[in-house]
Amino acid sequence: MAGKFRKNGDLSMKEWGELSIAGERVDEISSCFERLSRCFSRDYDVRRKLTEEQKERIFDNVCAMLCSGCEQEVHCRKYYAYDNFTAAMELLKEQELASSLEEPGDAPEEALKQGFLERCIHHEDFLYAATEEYVMAKQQLQVQSRMAEIRFIAENQLKEIAAILKEFSEGIRRGKELEELWSAKLATELRKRHIEMENAVFLKDKGAMMQVFLTVRSKWGSCITVKEAAEAAGRALGKSMRAEGNGAKILTDRFEVIHLSQEAQFQLFTGMARMVKEGSSVSGDTFSIKELPDAKLALMLSDGMGSGIEAQKESCMMVELLEEFLETGFSVHASLQMISTLFLTKVKNPSVVTADIAMLNLYNGMAEFYKAGAAPSYLKRNGLITPVFGSAPPAGMFLKQEEEPEIHKLYQGDCIIMMTDGVLEALRAENKDQMMEGYLSMLKVKNPQEMAERILAFAAEHGAHDDMTVLVAAVYESQRKKKRR
Repeated sequence: MAGKFRKNGDLSMKEWGELSIAGERVDEISSCFERLSRCFSRDYDVRRKLTEEQKERIFDNVCAMLCSGCEQEVHCRKYYAYDNFTAAMELLKEQELASSLEEPGDAPEEALKQGFLERCIHHEDFLYAATEEYVMAKQQLQVQSRMAEIRFIAENQLKEIAAILKEFSEGIRRGKELEELWSAKLATELRKRHIEMENAVFLKDKGAMMQVFLTVRSKWGSCITVKEAAEAAGRALGKSMRAEGNGAKILTDRFEVIHLSQEAQFQLFTGMARMVKEGSSVSGDTFSIKELPDAKLALMLSDGMGSGIEAQKESCMMVELLEEFLETGFSVHASLQMISTLFLTKVKNPSVVTADIAMLNLYNGMAEFYKAGAAPSYLKRNGLITPVFGSAPPAGMFLKQEEEPEIHKLYQGDCIIMMTDGVLEALRAENKDQMMEGYLSMLKVKNPQEMAERILAFAAEHGAHDDMTVLVAAVYESQRKKKRR
C-alpha cells in the first residue's frame, strides 16, 4: 500500500507486515462493533398498540378492585365476562382514551354497550378505574417503544461503523495487490517523463474505481505539471487518470504527494430555480450538489415544515448533516436514520423535514434515489418521462424498515428533475403528477438551468402557495471517454 518504492516493485516484508497487522486490527474492531450491534437487536419491539394479553390484564385488575364482593360478581363472571370486556373497551374508545392503542376493527353492537351499562351497577366507577389503568399502560408503552427505537437506531449505527472499518481494512488488502501489480510499470513510465517516484499508495473501492497517491519529484530541472504526471500514470495503468486539486501545479526537485483518481465516465451539468411562498421573505427549501469520494455526487433537496425562517433552519440542518455523514462514508439510509433521531428527540417544537436524495456514481452511471416524505422526481430520456416515487416517512418519524432505493442506469443526455412538493401542489389539476409528466415530456430545452426556470414558471402560473424549488441535472459522457472511441 505505502512504503519506499523498490525497483522490483515489492515492499519489504517488515513494511507489509506492519500494514497487515494494522489491517487485521481494524478487522477485529469492526467485528467487535458488529457483535455489539447484535446485542442491541435483542429483546426490542416497537409497538404502538396494546396486546390482547395487556388489555385482558387491565380488565382483570379493574375487576379485582371493583367486582370483588359485588353482589353481581358471580353472575357477571359466569354469563357476561367476555361481553363486559368487549363493551368496556369500546366505551373507552368512544371517550378517545384508548383509540391510539387499539387496532381498528368491527365495533360491537350498540346493544352490547348498552347492556353493559345496564347490568353493571358500578359502571361509572368501573370506567373511571379502567381509564386510569389505560393511561398508565399507555405511558409505559410509550416509554418501552421509545427505548426500542433508540436500541434499533444504535444497532444500525454500530453496523454502519463496522462496515466502514471493514471496507478500510479490505482497502489495505486490495492496495497490496495493486502495488505488486503496477508499481514497477508506473515508476518506469514516470521516469520517461523525468519524474522520480518514491512512494505509491493505491486505493480501489468496491466499484473498481482506482485512486493513487504518489510521492514524486521532477528530475534534471524538468518543468512537469501534476496534470502531465497524471497522464503518464494513466498510460502505465491503462486508465484515464486525473489530478485532484491544481493540475497546473509544477513539480519541483523536492518530493511531494500528488493525488490522482480515475477519470469518471460521466459528468453533470446542473441548474436550479426557486421561489418563496407569497408573503414570505425566505425559502424553507434547501438544496445541495455535493461531490463525494470515489466519483460519487449527491443531489439533495429538503423541505422544512411550513415556511419561513424556522422551516429554513430545519431544512438547512438536514442538508448540512447529510453532507457530513455521506462524506464520512455513512450510507444514505444510516444517515437518514441518525438525522431522523435528532428531529424525533427534539425537546421543544418536535417537527418533521423531508429529504430527497439522488446518489449518482459518475464512474458507472448508476443512480440511486432515496426519498423521505419527498415529492416525486422525474428521469427524462428522449422525451420519455419516468417518475420516481418514495414511501419512507419524513425525518422526525421513526424509520424502522430500510427503504430500498430506486435504481436507474443513466445514459448520455438523460436529465434528472427534482422538486419540492410546493411545485406540484401549485398545479391546478386533479392528477398533478400526470400533469407534470405531460409538461416535462413536451419541454424541448436541454440546458438544465433553462429547464429548471421553465418548470418553475409553469408551476408559478398557478400561484406560489408554498416555497418552490426545482433542481435539474443533465448527464453527459466525459470528453476523454468520447476521444477514446
